[in-house]
Amino acid sequence: MTKPSTYWDVAKKLIQEQRLLPDIQPIDRRERHPLTYQQQRMWFFHKLYSFNTAYNMCSAFCIKGELDTAKFKNSLNAIIKRHHILRTVFREDKGQPYQSILSKLEIDLSYKDFQGLEKDNKKYALNWITEEAKRPFSLWEGPLIRCAISQFDMEKFYLIIVMHHIIADGWSIGRIYQEIVSFYEKFSSNKKINLPDLPIQYSDFAVWQQSHYNKDTLKKQLNYWKNKLANANYVLELPTDFSRPPYETFRGNTYEVFIPKNIIKGLRDIKNNHKGLTLFMILLSAFRILLYLYTQQEDIIIGSTIANRNRKEIKDMIGFFVNTILLYTGLSSNYSFMEVIMSEKNNCLEAYMNQDVPFEWLVDELKPLRDRSRNPLFQVMFNFQNVPRDKLEIGELDMQPVIIEREGAMFDLLLSLTDRGDRVGGRIEYNTDIFKTETIERFAKNYIKVLESIIINPKQRISEINLMSEKEYKEIVVDWNKTESHYSNNM
Repeated sequence: MTKPSTYWDVAKKLIQEQRLLPDIQPIDRRERHPLTYQQQRMWFFHKLYSFNTAYNMCSAFCIKGELDTAKFKNSLNAIIKRHHILRTVFREDKGQPYQSILSKLEIDLSYKDFQGLEKDNKKYALNWITEEAKRPFSLWEGPLIRCAISQFDMEKFYLIIVMHHIIADGWSIGRIYQEIVSFYEKFSSNKKINLPDLPIQYSDFAVWQQSHYNKDTLKKQLNYWKNKLANANYVLELPTDFSRPPYETFRGNTYEVFIPKNIIKGLRDIKNNHKGLTLFMILLSAFRILLYLYTQQEDIIIGSTIANRNRKEIKDMIGFFVNTILLYTGLSSNYSFMEVIMSEKNNCLEAYMNQDVPFEWLVDELKPLRDRSRNPLFQVMFNFQNVPRDKLEIGELDMQPVIIEREGAMFDLLLSLTDRGDRVGGRIEYNTDIFKTETIERFAKNYIKVLESIIINPKQRISEINLMSEKEYKEIVVDWNKTESHYSNNM
């Protein structure tokens, strides 16, 4: 069989395979429904760490204009009524979790007015919605979506929507935005709303998945991963500022990253000159190179999420579909930038072809040594969104996205970038138990240096990179040596 050379080759192949499976059919939604494999992972985590908020998804905006909070509330509740997953709770019977769709759910908007303060009203308004993002959810009681609005001046607001990841993913957020705009405009113009019921709901997909995805039907994909990762090193020994605790606490913080426009232009030029290459593959390659320079480990597993929406019935459905894939390839100091990038391209295309295997199955099959201080199989993740998902435009309102500080981290490092056309940026989410902020700031700067080196000379070998000043070399190699790890002279 010819190996795919582009993402679109992979997409066509996946669509062909999906056509061999039966269509997703509606079920009796009054009954209990199984969890999808993705939700099972969330449920298990929540049982262990019910007060952890690392899986709280939030979207926040600074709004200028005449916001009608009543119409916004009605719009949000109309979406909750239309999409059953948004009024779903998760319970357990004899050790088995199940989904239960509430027959009716209407949420109130939390509202607080800070206009009367003498000073810092904008600061306090932002702090208040930030605290809303940090409140944990109860999966068994619900609701698993909430909204809060703080007002700090005449026609000036902060708005935040918070959901638990078990009911939605990043793709879903874009769909929710579209429907908020549609409902708000209809409520504002007093137009009649007469939308038909959705033919397929997330619970239908859950039943379908449990019926058609198992270790027999996905045997070929499962064998690919078992062979690919059989001799892999499941631990990445990054140099740390502090000793690693004996178990994960999921304490973390974020650091913003922005890639200069001239570097992005150079990377796009490289992409356009090589068939099948994507910006994701190049940015991922730079991340892998930097991790190699920090650790000298030649085989590194990097986790990444994939939308996993290969069927037409679920393309625009709200729900939790993403799966974690493991991107694993070897490299050495003799490799050039382009050799790493092209190897990464092939690695990504293979992973895309085998994206249906739930991550938990890989943990079960590969049986990594149990270590409560680390995530199993991988400890660093790279995500890339090539479609902005934080754009919400309602009428004449000026709505600007706001970055909310997170205090949780699921991994040692997560680099998450978004391509917004004219710029690429994002954040590094990091484990504060083992890293200082200054360390992550240096890591971010070094990532930019690697990208810059790639566009200056794509044929340069990794061994020729020198990212450190003499002062930085002393700080990292000498001062960090207390962590008893081996460090690179090229950091």
